[in-house]
Amino acid sequence: MEVYFRNYGLPVSVVRYSNVYGYGQTPNIPYCGVLCKFLHNALDNKPLMIFGDGEQTRDYTFITDAVEATIIAAIHPMALGEVFNIGTSTETSVSKLASIIREIIPGVQVQYVPERDIDNVRRRSIDIEKIHQRLGWTPKTTIQKGISETINWYRETYFK
Repeated sequence: MEVYFRNYGLPVSVVRYSNVYGYGQTPNIPYCGVLCKFLHNALDNKPLMIFGDGEQTRDYTFITDAVEATIIAAIHPMALGEVFNIGTSTETSVSKLASIIREIIPGVQVQYVPERDIDNVRRRSIDIEKIHQRLGWTPKTTIQKGISETINWYRETYFK
């Protein structure tokens, strides 16, 4: 991207997403993410499967925030030739996700299972200061609001 931008003037910018969730995800895709799996299990009266102790964290970004940031990065003149992280800069543990879901859908069970070989990253949060400073973008959706809106969408789409 940088070579084509510098050498040929191709107007490009790059965005790097952090754990996007929300409308449109399906658990049929192996890499849909823990939130998608949790929400489908909760609405299907199945337990939320937590691998390990549940204290591993990620930076979860609601779909509308990711789309808005992408559009800004695509059209803003100060984005040309740049790379931007899209996230919230907030760490949320898997256990916290389960807790939020259980507040919205009472009675949901949690089942802890042994950690997998792929679960070796304990903490992940990205720095979004660059997109905030250069392009003025800030995420608007809290994890609680995003999960609530996603649950409503799943109920209307899959669990009528």
